[in-house]
Amino acid sequence: MKDIVRAPVFDQQGVALPAVVLAIVGLAILAITALTTAVDERTASHSVREAAAASYAAEAGLNATLAMWNDTTMPLDSVVQSLGVGDSLVGSWRTLPNGGRYRSVIFRRYEDGFQPLYQMVAEGQHGSGAIRAVSLWVTPGSGGTLGACCKSVATVRGGVLMDDNSTLTGIEGNPPGWDQTCATEDKPGIIVEDINDLNLSGGGVDGVPPVVEDTSMSDETFETYGSLTWDEIKDMA
Repeated sequence: MKDIVRAPVFDQQGVALPAVVLAIVGLAILAITALTTAVDERTASHSVREAAAASYAAEAGLNATLAMWNDTTMPLDSVVQSLGVGDSLVGSWRTLPNGGRYRSVIFRRYEDGFQPLYQMVAEGQHGSGAIRAVSLWVTPGSGGTLGACCKSVATVRGGVLMDDNSTLTGIEGNPPGWDQTCATEDKPGIIVEDINDLNLSGGGVDGVPPVVEDTSMSDETFETYGSLTWDEIKDMA
């Protein structure tokens, strides 16, 4: 007769409880991670929307201030003309219908003889988000109206492709329904170094003339603005 050998039985009491606790902790960590990720994405999305709305508010403020400045019946024009070189005019915050707001600041930066140069800076904000700013350099043109101080709508060195049915125009004019005088003088639509680099497969250029070829274009072309250099303009900001 064979002997029966019995294996020792170990005490397994309490093994299930730690396993369940570890499983619960793991699930809790996964849930917290998912919740945190969702909150972060929502916050980031909200910040992007606020930033975009602030940029739109700044652009609206820039256009509104420019229109008000061009209206000689408004006191803004005479106030700006009284500014000395280096002085600035800071406007108050104005609220837009969509809840955004903007504030415009006008600097008198430079004066070359009798032709002053101004910088308009409009700050925009929506809600409690960050402030965005846009800037425009202007100078009085013929008739005292304002215009952007540049030789053409665009000056480009290198290849240019317009294939989205857009139009680049240097023809000055007021938008439909606009009863203020804003136009100064017509300009070239674009200045390029080599006219063969301009590809208008789906777009158009208009101006007086539409295209100007400037073979003398160099790096210095993009470093000098009138009688000011880029570094001098940055120092004024």
